[in-house]
Amino acid sequence: MGPSGSGKTTLLDVLAMRKTAGTVSGEVRFGRDKPTAAFLRRYTGYVEQCDTLIPNLTVAETLMYTAEVRLRVCVCVICLCHLGGAGAQLPR
Repeated sequence: MGPSGSGKTTLLDVLAMRKTAGTVSGEVRFGRDKPTAAFLRRYTGYVEQCDTLIPNLTVAETLMYTAEVRLRVCVCVICLCHLGGAGAQLPR
């Protein structure tokens, strides 16, 4: 990804609209649209650099655990639909 100090965290902070120091120029767009704070909360997750992770979990298990904590109801519905087979649909 790049050596220390090359701007990886700064880039992610700008994309997540979390940059609080310095000057940011230009625009961040998802597709053709400028993301709103509500859009970012709904469709993205941000893990801090110093976040504590559970060492016994795989990457996939860690992502699932984080999703379950953040989106308890949604994940349960998605899991139930997945278990229901190809014909299962999410409730509206």
